[in-house]
Amino acid sequence: MLHGHADFVLAQGATEKFVRRYTQMHIIGLTQKDPERSKIDAVSIFAFPSMNDVEAWLVSEDHAAIQRSEDHHRPLVMTVRSGRGSIKR
Repeated sequence: MLHGHADFVLAQGATEKFVRRYTQMHIIGLTQKDPERSKIDAVSIFAFPSMNDVEAWLVSEDHAAIQRSEDHHRPLVMTVRSGRGSIKR
């Protein structure tokens, strides 16, 4: 996920236009057996300057392309935050 996903996300025009910050957190190794957690290898975090930018990014074709590229990595919870509040999807 580190290089391929980041390169793909950053290549999208909507990412450049709407996303202020993009961060990846990678799971190095598990300290105990956990079948559910072992399915997660990384978490992507996106920061936006406003809720309008969040909404514009979520409905863009570029975001749809990112989602299609992640079809085998289904998110458990997606929390979207901006300076004016937050919504959960």
